[in-house]
Amino acid sequence: MASEFLFFSLILGIPLLVTLLFKQTKKVMLWCAERIAAIEKIKASLFLWVVSLFSIMLLRDYLENFMQPLLPVYPPFQRIEYFLFWIPIFLTLCIFIALLSKERLLKVAKAVTFLWAITLLPPIIDFIISAGKGISMAYISGQFHFQYFSFMNLFSLQGPATIGIKIEILLACMFSILYVFVKTKSIWKAAIAPLIVYSTIFFYFITPRFIPLLRRLGIMLPFDGSMIIIHGLLVSLLVLLWIFLLKKEKLRKEKKELERFSLKKISIAFYKNISVIRHIHFSFLGIIGFLIAVSMARSFSMQNIFSLLFLLIALFFAWLFAVCLNDYYDRDIDKVSNAHRPLASAFITGKENKLLTLACFIIALFFSLLAGYVITVFIFFFMLVYGVIYSAPPFRLRRYFLIPNILIGLAHAAVLMAGFSILFQEFAMILFPINILAFALIFFTFGSMMKDAKDFEGDKQNNIHTLFTLFGLKKGKIICGLILFACGFITLFFFSTPFLLVICLVFSTAGFIAMVKSNEKTIFFLEFLFIFSIILLMAFTVSAEKLCEEKIYNTPYYDVRSCAMMQASLEYTQQRTVFFIDEDFTLLKKNYWKS
Repeated sequence: MASEFLFFSLILGIPLLVTLLFKQTKKVMLWCAERIAAIEKIKASLFLWVVSLFSIMLLRDYLENFMQPLLPVYPPFQRIEYFLFWIPIFLTLCIFIALLSKERLLKVAKAVTFLWAITLLPPIIDFIISAGKGISMAYISGQFHFQYFSFMNLFSLQGPATIGIKIEILLACMFSILYVFVKTKSIWKAAIAPLIVYSTIFFYFITPRFIPLLRRLGIMLPFDGSMIIIHGLLVSLLVLLWIFLLKKEKLRKEKKELERFSLKKISIAFYKNISVIRHIHFSFLGIIGFLIAVSMARSFSMQNIFSLLFLLIALFFAWLFAVCLNDYYDRDIDKVSNAHRPLASAFITGKENKLLTLACFIIALFFSLLAGYVITVFIFFFMLVYGVIYSAPPFRLRRYFLIPNILIGLAHAAVLMAGFSILFQEFAMILFPINILAFALIFFTFGSMMKDAKDFEGDKQNNIHTLFTLFGLKKGKIICGLILFACGFITLFFFSTPFLLVICLVFSTAGFIAMVKSNEKTIFFLEFLFIFSIILLMAFTVSAEKLCEEKIYNTPYYDVRSCAMMQASLEYTQQRTVFFIDEDFTLLKKNYWKS
């Protein structure tokens, strides 16, 4: 009981102590109100707020997995359960705080999103407290009504909630007191706020207890996907409640704008943005990455095929996200060089383009989560580099010479790694052949220069520095052709195979001629055929067993854990088992379907 008393004392005592210590209480509260108002007045689109929230959730998931004592290899579909746990907590807290403070729901959502960063603390705190071993996190099981006060025992290592999670809940309760009091000036409402926050978090920790309750009602859920179904239903109900509350506010300017959107026009714009050549290009690059992994592991399962399918769908929408974002910020350039684009031709409005961009982003993340957690990281990196950093301010690095080409090279490398990680998951960065990765990065960096030829007029008027605006269109084509010719022979520096000289000579010559004649489709076809033949030829000469054996024998003792995990990842591709390492560097194995 002492810990519970301390918990409540901290929640209610710290704000009171601050009030007593500061004689000028009104100025302190005014300062807090100004900070909250500043957060609520941040001018950013709904898309950026959603991206920020999901980025924090994604980073929390990464920290939680990285700093846990056990490192299991999860099946791909389980990653979506993680987001379906956090999203209803966010939606529920926003609803309750909005009702309690009588503030607009979107303003509350902005403040909660900004403070959501405190969810990054628990893995870090637990990692420090455990001296680098980490502390496992879990749902509440058993008689949950006896464990309601378990989150208040700050100094106990027992129970599902770690010390880091308890500190996180404490901070959330304190922030809720401050927010509600600033908005209502009511001590009673401020005192109720932490109780609501605490109870909401506890409720979602006991959601596994719904499974036996539903079975008693005759509703049988599959064992593997039961939590996904439960949280998915909760998210659906909460979204409907959000829609109801937003409609009730009657002050929704964004809602009025959405009513004027034409779904038919957005659908046609979506169709116009589809580039068959580009999508085939990225799809086959992802497939090549997968085939490299297969050539190394010598094995794959039907689950890997489904993951590949989800990856290709995610790539499709990730590319469209980058296209839509680029269309919005390049609309002045497109009016000169690409007047047929939906936004440049005024076929759709800027608001409709933003809605389409957001839809593509969410769908891409959804299917990448179905494909796997590591794949989600690579897809997110692809959209971040090829979309946000490349096109959007404040970065908008496409204005500078060579830098956008480097970004394109990194985006292509991410696609290659995404396909490879289907089999090797979080060990993809360790096991991927470095010569193939370096070759792909250099080839696509310099090879991407050719696409700037068609935007010459628009780039010149908007002071965009490319090879063609610096040297002129005619000279630029010759220089770009020579670069493509040289890229073909760069292959020989990464792969010591003599008969590649003939292949490089044929493709390099054909690429130079196609560039000078401005035949972009031919260049894409030659580029794909060349890289496909080179990478596959080299990949099938490498085996994962050889790579793991070399890394283990040439690695010092302190890195034994990494080597053992590489071997575990390799064996996972051949058996349906889960491998992990304990604190004594002992390799443990469990049958996934029975555990």
